[in-house]
Amino acid sequence: MNISFIGLGKLGLPLASLFANAGNSVLCLDKNKKILKTLSRKEIPFFEPNLEEVFGCAKENIVGFTDSYYRVVQDTSCAVILVNTQLGESGDSSDLVESAVGDIAVNLRDSDKPYFTIILSSTVLPGT
Repeated sequence: MNISFIGLGKLGLPLASLFANAGNSVLCLDKNKKILKTLSRKEIPFFEPNLEEVFGCAKENIVGFTDSYYRVVQDTSCAVILVNTQLGESGDSSDLVESAVGDIAVNLRDSDKPYFTIILSSTVLPGT
């Protein structure tokens, strides 16, 4: 299975690593260039218990680190959205989620794929 993970924080990167470790081809997307640069050197950008070991075993199935939603749509059949949803000053946590879904939608519109699965794992407030 070719799957993408959007948001490589303390939830996204461990989950992406576990899926890759299970034999899935995984494409990882984040908008934070520093995180992408660290991961492209095969280093972990933060501490999470046992993540270094799982990430190390998963490296061969992680096909890339990117900030391109075009690649997500072209190279995978499923995207798991795990962006940061901590409440900001506005009290609304949905901005990053809406941005991710919108970026996927724009690229799907121009794609010839018959289907694409989006899994929203980020927490959003009811009504958003």
